Amino acid sequence: MPSKSMLVVLGFCTGLVFFGINIAVINFNCLVAPEQPLALLDWRRVGDEMEITLLGETLHLSLDNPWPGDILPNRVWPDSAEREKIIEQAGELCRDGLDEVSRRLVPVQHKVREVIGWP
Repeated sequence: MPSKSMLVVLGFCTGLVFFGINIAVINFNCLVAPEQPLALLDWRRVGDEMEITLLGETLHLSLDNPWPGDILPNRVWPDSAEREKIIEQAGELCRDGLDEVSRRLVPVQHKVREVIGWP
């Protein structure tokens, strides 16, 4: 079982790798091929497909059937009224969750202020 410090170091190293790749992509676009810029990650909708580009490799996903392989062939997308209701419920859950987190952080904030010596 990896320890927390190992996971932190792994995350840090992964972040450094992606930072280095990003710097290399920026310099490549400026110096080598400014007329055809390379994107680290790019996605856009093209007609009825989603086009995802990762370091020059492009993947096309069909938006007609969101479940590849017909896992759920009879899936029906909600209409706009249902979508609005779902968005409203998600907003309420998020708000309630934020209120709960804020309520639980108050004692921690007081303890930190006490330790640091802030008023």
